[in-house]
Amino acid sequence: MPQHDALALLAIAAIPVVTGLGALALAHRGRVPVAAVLLGVPLAMVLSLVVAVPVVSRCRDARDAMRVAAALLSPAERETLRGSGLFCPGVLTFRRNGKTTCLVPDGEGGASVGCG
Repeated sequence: MPQHDALALLAIAAIPVVTGLGALALAHRGRVPVAAVLLGVPLAMVLSLVVAVPVVSRCRDARDAMRVAAALLSPAERETLRGSGLFCPGVLTFRRNGKTTCLVPDGEGGASVGCG
């Protein structure tokens, strides 16, 4: 398992725990009602897990596509390689023979060339 995947899995476990401990600390100081903590913290923990897992998966796929780009694309094509989004792009675009085409992660540690 690559180091960045291990750190991502650690973050998935740590985010809910830190959220819960922070809410309990606020409840202990009397700033938040205990009933709100008992209801809100489990919900926040589940929601953070539901959000974190897809983000980690998408970022892993984007890193894999960037890594594979070195083998699939020429140096000139790699210079035109751009992500479709600001954060962990799902599709990378580049110029090949004067036309814009895509590099799409395949979900298995590689990528394929083609839009569609």
